[in-house]
Amino acid sequence: MMTLIVMGITVAHFYSIYSVFANNNFHMHPMVTDFFWELVNLIDIMLVDIL
Repeated sequence: MMTLIVMGITVAHFYSIYSVFANNNFHMHPMVTDFFWELVNLIDIMLVDIL
């Protein structure tokens, strides 16, 4: 289960970084959305589960 959570966090992080660069450098239309809020929620749930 922890492997799936870590994989979700990693994919969300790298896709969010890609979306920031794609929107700023390549001027994608429609704009690519990021997953920073979902990433924060996954990390919070993981930290609450550990405590």
